[in-house]
Amino acid sequence: MAAQQLRYDGQTVVVTGAGGGLGKAYASFFASRGANVVVNDLGGSFKGEGGGSAAADKVVEEIRAAGGNAVANYDDVVNGEAIIATAIKNYGRIDVLINNAGILRDISFKNMKDQDWDLIMKVHVVGAYKCARAAWPYFRKQKYGRLISTASAAGLFGSFGQCNYSAAKLSQVGFTETLAKEGLKYNILCNVIAPIAASRMTATVMPPEVLDVLKPEWVVPLVAVLAHPSNESETGSIFECGGGHMAKLRWERAKGALLRADDSFTPAALLKKWDGVSDFSEPEYPTGVADFMGLLEQAQKLPPNPPAQEIRFDGKVVLITGGGAGLGRIYCLQFAKYGAKVVVNDLMDCDTVVNEIKKMGGEAVGVKASAEDGDKVVQAAIDAYGRIDIIVNNAGILRDKAFTNMDDKQFHQVLDVHLRGTYKVSKAAWPYMLKQKYGRIVNTTSTSGIYGNFGQANYAAAKCGILGFSRALAREGAKYNIFVNTIAPNAGTAMTKTIMPEEMVQAFKPDYVAPAVLLLCSDNVPQPATGRLFEIGSGWVGETRWQRSGGAQFPIDVTLTPEAVKGVWEKVLDFDDGRADHPEDAAAGTEKIMANMENRGSKKGAQGAYGLVEEEGKQDDGAEYRTRIEEAKKAKAEGTDFAYDERDSILYNLGVGAKRTDLPLVFENDDKFQVLPTFGVIPTFNAVAPFSMSELVPNFSPMMLLHGEQYLEIRSFPIPTEALTTSYPRLVEVVDKGNAGIIVTGSTTVDKKSGRELFYNESTVFIRGAGGFGGAKKGGDRGAATKVYKTPSRAPDAVVEEKTTEEQAAIYRLSGDRNPLHIDPEFSKVGGFATPILHGLCFFGIAGKAVVQQFGMFKNIKVRFAGVVLPGQTLVTEMWKEDNVVVFQTKVKETGKLCIAGAGAELVGEIGRRYPASGLARIAITMDYVPVSKSGRLWDGKMDIFKAFRKGSAAGAGESVTALYDPTLHRDVPTEPDLQDLNVALAILVEIFPDAEPETLRAMLSSVSESSRVEIVTEQMLKNDAKKMRGSKVLQKVRPAEKSVKRSKIVLATEETFRSDVYKKAVKQVLYQEFRSLSHSSIKAVLAEQNYSYTGSRPVLQQLVAKSWRFSLSNIWSRQTSLSIEQDHPSITRLSNTVGMKRTGSAELDQELHDLLVVPILQQRRHDQLTADHQLASQLNEADAREAEALFDCECCYGSVAFEQLAICDDGCHTLCFDCVRRSAHEALYGQGWAQAIDLSKSTLRCFAPASEICHGTLPNSTVRRALSEPGGEEDVWNQLQTRMTGEALVKSGLLLQRCPCCSYAEVDETPPVRLRNARGIWRHIVTRCSATVQVNILVFSLLALACFTVPLMTIVGFLWILSNIFPLTSVVLSTSWSRVNKQRRGLKFKCANPACSKTTCIRCTASWRDPHICFESERTSLRTTIESSATAAVKRTCPRCLLSFVKSSGCNKLVCNCGYIMCYICRQEITSKEGYRHFCQHFRPSGGRCSECERCELYGDEDEEAAIRNAVHAAEKAWRDKEGGRGGDERATQLMVEALIGQTKRDGWYEGLLDAVVDAIAA
Repeated sequence: MAAQQLRYDGQTVVVTGAGGGLGKAYASFFASRGANVVVNDLGGSFKGEGGGSAAADKVVEEIRAAGGNAVANYDDVVNGEAIIATAIKNYGRIDVLINNAGILRDISFKNMKDQDWDLIMKVHVVGAYKCARAAWPYFRKQKYGRLISTASAAGLFGSFGQCNYSAAKLSQVGFTETLAKEGLKYNILCNVIAPIAASRMTATVMPPEVLDVLKPEWVVPLVAVLAHPSNESETGSIFECGGGHMAKLRWERAKGALLRADDSFTPAALLKKWDGVSDFSEPEYPTGVADFMGLLEQAQKLPPNPPAQEIRFDGKVVLITGGGAGLGRIYCLQFAKYGAKVVVNDLMDCDTVVNEIKKMGGEAVGVKASAEDGDKVVQAAIDAYGRIDIIVNNAGILRDKAFTNMDDKQFHQVLDVHLRGTYKVSKAAWPYMLKQKYGRIVNTTSTSGIYGNFGQANYAAAKCGILGFSRALAREGAKYNIFVNTIAPNAGTAMTKTIMPEEMVQAFKPDYVAPAVLLLCSDNVPQPATGRLFEIGSGWVGETRWQRSGGAQFPIDVTLTPEAVKGVWEKVLDFDDGRADHPEDAAAGTEKIMANMENRGSKKGAQGAYGLVEEEGKQDDGAEYRTRIEEAKKAKAEGTDFAYDERDSILYNLGVGAKRTDLPLVFENDDKFQVLPTFGVIPTFNAVAPFSMSELVPNFSPMMLLHGEQYLEIRSFPIPTEALTTSYPRLVEVVDKGNAGIIVTGSTTVDKKSGRELFYNESTVFIRGAGGFGGAKKGGDRGAATKVYKTPSRAPDAVVEEKTTEEQAAIYRLSGDRNPLHIDPEFSKVGGFATPILHGLCFFGIAGKAVVQQFGMFKNIKVRFAGVVLPGQTLVTEMWKEDNVVVFQTKVKETGKLCIAGAGAELVGEIGRRYPASGLARIAITMDYVPVSKSGRLWDGKMDIFKAFRKGSAAGAGESVTALYDPTLHRDVPTEPDLQDLNVALAILVEIFPDAEPETLRAMLSSVSESSRVEIVTEQMLKNDAKKMRGSKVLQKVRPAEKSVKRSKIVLATEETFRSDVYKKAVKQVLYQEFRSLSHSSIKAVLAEQNYSYTGSRPVLQQLVAKSWRFSLSNIWSRQTSLSIEQDHPSITRLSNTVGMKRTGSAELDQELHDLLVVPILQQRRHDQLTADHQLASQLNEADAREAEALFDCECCYGSVAFEQLAICDDGCHTLCFDCVRRSAHEALYGQGWAQAIDLSKSTLRCFAPASEICHGTLPNSTVRRALSEPGGEEDVWNQLQTRMTGEALVKSGLLLQRCPCCSYAEVDETPPVRLRNARGIWRHIVTRCSATVQVNILVFSLLALACFTVPLMTIVGFLWILSNIFPLTSVVLSTSWSRVNKQRRGLKFKCANPACSKTTCIRCTASWRDPHICFESERTSLRTTIESSATAAVKRTCPRCLLSFVKSSGCNKLVCNCGYIMCYICRQEITSKEGYRHFCQHFRPSGGRCSECERCELYGDEDEEAAIRNAVHAAEKAWRDKEGGRGGDERATQLMVEALIGQTKRDGWYEGLLDAVVDAIAA
């Protein structure tokens, strides 16, 4: 049944540039489908010259003659209002706008004039803007519109000689992406196409034979689908089309390199991690800016970046536009720091930065001018320094406005400063860079340009245009050593202050962008060093590139219709079918179009709109197999990883006959070290195919299978000697040969890190007796993959003879093909061979090695296996060179029979000619390989080789029903009395000896009797290591009477407890079932290691089973892709939508399995159900509101939502959607927007509507909670928000807080009011703290005082009372003293009252509290070690010859070392044999003392060792204090640590100690 025709009845379509080519085809098509068409054309040439009405009138006449409605318009596209007015005047509406008008002004950049640039911008950029701006109000009012913008391959990838055109065309991408985001809520869908079709423009750049095929009619159907009302979702997309090919493009962002964002983030540090910048192993496919806040948080958790050799710019001259502030200022300072001479350009102020540079010792000049005046800016650099080496185009402005409110001035201002300014500065510097053959240019785009952004249509157009300009300029400059790259930075600057919170502006420092810019301007960037795009910010740098879907191809001799395109629409959009690639240049962008040139419907097997154009035939009995074949062709492999390193490369080379003298093949440090290209077959050995061969052909038997042919294509140079690859197998075709079947499997191997294709393999297997199912009788023609080479009738050009070794198969199998047929004699006999045979791919590799040695590297190789080779036989490879192909065959010398026939290898051409045939060239190649279903990779063992293909028996007939575990009935875990006592004893011992391993304690408990086992083990532990004791208070708990007491504080993991025999038995049975490929002994050994814990043993066993080669071989036939996950666990059973778990016989294990496997599934299901229900309810509610026109616009994101999803502030009545509320709360909590987003006085969010005047309102707390707590929201965010607001409020209150260091709990640290003791209490306090003698003295003194000083004492007390009331300072001193006394009484132990924490810590050192507690124990050890080392060093002497150290205890000061070295103990000088004792004083001094006649050392005098030690100790203590206090940490914490260690408390006055003692005595 034919698809319903797409119609446009009643709609009005405006097509610009519709006088010919694509525009005419658009107009004619839409008119033929019922639309009213406005045909706009200026009538000028393709260069934009001239004008006239003839072209538009002719098209209108043709449409009207065919019965359609059309009207002509002759205005220039910059008069977009007039064009749209024509549509409104004649038809009253506009539904579709196709911006198609364009001109070419191709010219090399060095010869380009400003008028060449300006005219292109005027037509392509300004014209598209003016038409869209004029149509936009009508689109919004009627809530319908379709807009198509036109880009090109030149814009997407850059094109030589088209810098202006490339900039203009890529600007349409950013412009349209922004319109797509702004228009979506009004049902305005905007898309971009990059067509290649014959037109007045392309006629000048394409040959006639190509133009004949590239008709505009191949583009129209795609535009028709995008512009039709049935397209309700595809918007903001980019498509390439032409010549029967259509595909979608999207941005792909690399994982990137993340470095710590601090002063250690330098260009050199980034260079060391540059490989990560282009790591596409975990790509993203973004539509907006990266999560830079999350990246910043991750970066700050990293250690400082390791130091690296500086990258210098000495002698280089750097020009930076917009260098007066923000990013530009940091660029200037950083370049100057690394030796460059800097030219600071800024329109406002550049002198400040120049002065900063000069103060730091650098060279700089300023030039105050607009970037649009590029000649003046560059001339300033030439005048100052005579050259210019580096340009950073950074200048920019913002004029953000919703597109519906944007005026022409705002659009032109942004376009001129950003895009034209970048062009002008680059153009002015280009002649100097060409002359010096050196230049580095970094241009600045934006994520708003790459992905589009609300309210920034002008900015997005300019920034994306800069990217197109940069890519084209990079192609022109490459041969002159001028590198051009583009960055999309994320940083807080004066420009971004208007759209980012202040906290984010401060957090996203420009300092974290500059290192990447400096590195790109250096000579150290790895290749390719030009034409690339990088996103940068927060210490993260990642590359962004295009990804293209495989798309759809249509026969070029069959008329293409929109209905045919819509029929394969999913295929056009599919990026996940294994055909997606990454085009990098204009040639790659059109290669698929050119490849489709031979696709014609008249050819058998041609690709039609819906697949193959098949011949009509009769139905037969093989329909089921043919259906399976077609399904298998559509199946997609998940991809199988294969990692290899240099060791594996060497092992493969040895496996195919490399000798120890072949250093490039066997020595990794050789300059030409390489792996042979035939290594490409290795990564696919264990690749999991998405089909089973046994299901594709009848009578399948592995014993009937022969490996017939092998094709290998290398797709990337050079071949890496180590990589992580992923292989994607697929079914290519199945051929029915009547008495046999042929299955061809293809496999693509890609580098997982870069995403580049490395190898492509096709393996053809011949299955005897598996034909006759009515399939295709002949295979398709796939070029080199199916070509059979014939040997010429002349003598070979080269012959290579190589004898294999007896161990050849044994070595080769280590590369992955471990088929026992090649090593096990018993197994080979089953296969019909007397001895094990050599792998076919092994002598395939030997033959390939011969080709490389004789003729150089090849890019593909095809062989047909014709015979068997035994290890030890000699292979003779005969080769003929035919143009760029080497035809060859290989014989077995001993038998004279061929083992490889009809073989050929296509040399790599220019690359290959650079490497002579005499040497092994190190070139890397890529290929795709599909695993060959060889017999050796199908069998688990030689006893049952058909096990994988045996059908299931009637085992289910007598199967018993298995009881399921019910947590409500079987939750109680019965415990054995003795086991319970053991676990109680173990828990007690773990608390007493927390540093002891539970495993040790279990062993000790198991070896003693029931009675007094705790006491016995405790005694043994104390004898073995007294350090295990944690205080006498703990030991006091160990009394027999307390063994039955409930111990609530004991925490012992269940995995560490004693296990029952029932549990052990059940665990073994469950693991036996789950890991059948492992032996029972292995499982038992792991269980013993893990205390029979299922939870602990399972991960270890999963690692073991992953290493089993049996597991890998079984993948091919069972299609098992990974180890068992929870849903596939043998204990899990499913019935309909119910998940249950089989009982194991152990209630304890049942509970463990249920919690581990079933509960997560149930919780996820419940969460998914609630989220789905809420989403459905929201969708229904929104649909009702939309139908009733009751939607409200969010004043933050401009989205339309129902009233129930709306928050309204309490001041300006601004309306904000729940999504924006959630984003604001998330940013406040996890980002840098706390101060701006939170109103602590009301404990809620501030209004964040972007109003012209700041709104002082807030959002109701209940509304914020509803936004965060609804299903699909973030309940945790609400809880954390409340916790943080409470904490902030406490801090703001000014109360003294005592915080728990382990959680967020805090309590007010208040001092209780003073209560005075009575006289008896004071006396008791004094007595308990004094000795008996002091007590008697106090008593006598008190009696005398009472008798003699009563009146003076009362006078003093009264005086103090008056002071405390009149002078507040006195009261403060007394209060402070009481606070100190109270803290001393309270002690250092702090108990957290948070039930989730409940930890006890030390107030002073914040460490966990354990009796007896020692504050700063590690620091105390450090201080003691420092002092002891210094004291020892003060009296120690060391022999400088043998470094022996010693201390003199007695005797003379002439010291003789064991090595013979003689030195003086006093002055440490060497005493020579000639000098001897004359080194010492020889004068007689009857009265002793110091000699007054000479300055020589005393022979028997001793230095003051005590003084030396004392001085050394004091110096060491001071140095330690300075070190601990100078680490930049908390000064208060440092002071507390010193007080705790040294025992000295710093006081503010001499009187404090006495005052504290008095207060302590009188206060209760």
